[in-house]
Amino acid sequence: MDEKQIKELIKRITLEVIRRLTGFGEYRTVALVPFYSAYAAEAAEYLAGKSACAALFGDAEPLMGIDSRRVETPEDKKALLRSLRDAEEVVLVAPSLSLLTAVAQGDDSHFEAVVFEKALLDGKKATVLLDFQPPRFKRGTLYDKVISAVDAVRDMGADVVYLGAKPDEGYALITEFEVNEAARRGIKRLKCAPGAIVTPLARDAAAEKGVAIDI
Repeated sequence: MDEKQIKELIKRITLEVIRRLTGFGEYRTVALVPFYSAYAAEAAEYLAGKSACAALFGDAEPLMGIDSRRVETPEDKKALLRSLRDAEEVVLVAPSLSLLTAVAQGDDSHFEAVVFEKALLDGKKATVLLDFQPPRFKRGTLYDKVISAVDAVRDMGADVVYLGAKPDEGYALITEFEVNEAARRGIKRLKCAPGAIVTPLARDAAAEKGVAIDI
């Protein structure tokens, strides 16, 4: 091991000690990664450029280029909660439907949900990165549950971003939220992807606000 490698090792050890003493360090963005996701690269891209740290749970893998730390012990959980004091944004990465529903219903059976809910209650910027999009809108089915959970989380003040979505292909799902956001930003036309779903409330809101939906 040469001198450069020794210095790098010392630096890494020092940073780890600081993290262990001060929680997750003085990061402005805390990402909660509850599971393994095939869209980890896209999540890392979203976090790139932010002062971000990823809290890894279960079989979640570190996000490339993002400082990460596993949450396994009660002390780790306390450290994560302490880190929220200075954080400006909390990001929930690729949650399962059960975790997303837990957040929407205020269910504290998932620690990750507790952390995210606390961020919302503290008035911090809260973002959910989803690694799926509902392909159909059918009441009484799984997709209905997904849309209900997503809408509830949005109503609580969180932003929802679809990982892997390609804007040039248009929206796969347009709800009242997308229409209202378009109107707020002065966008007069929304493009739909092939086979896209437009909810009845979205159509009503579009007519009311003068937003065209290209189907």
